[in-house]
Amino acid sequence: MNVIGLLTGIILTNQGQLIMACFMSISAGTFLYISTAEVLLEQVEKMNKRKFIAMVLAVAFVSGLVVFEKIQ
Repeated sequence: MNVIGLLTGIILTNQGQLIMACFMSISAGTFLYISTAEVLLEQVEKMNKRKFIAMVLAVAFVSGLVVFEKIQ
């Protein structure tokens, strides 16, 4: 699959901004899915209550930074 992805990237490199935006969206969505559905679920099962609260606060803080950045 890596070779197919590499060849697709090479072929589509100079095809325009719309195609690049679509493929970047797909790759970002894939990354988020894997991180939340696979990795995060395993980690949450092993966490105690204190670590879980710290993780939720960290996510809320980063989300707040993103919202604050978009406002400015």
